[in-house]
Amino acid sequence: MAGKRQPVCRTPRRTCGGVVNLRGNIVPVYDLRLWFGMPEGEYTKEAVVIIVRVGNETEERSLGLAVDAVSDVLVVKDRCLSR
Repeated sequence: MAGKRQPVCRTPRRTCGGVVNLRGNIVPVYDLRLWFGMPEGEYTKEAVVIIVRVGNETEERSLGLAVDAVSDVLVVKDRCLSR
């Protein structure tokens, strides 16, 4: 993974595995291996942090998802999601 993920003190690793500085914005990073109860693994050259933007017209937040590899990228419109 390019860049260095910084650990966050006094937070459960499942909650937030660290943060990255993305163009001056501090973005929390969640390791999906830990989130899904898998053992923590070594980061390989295929491992990446996917930056996800969530929000609405008035507020938007970014978060990072640490994953083992990415095979495809999709942009999904809000109207295509069910709540």
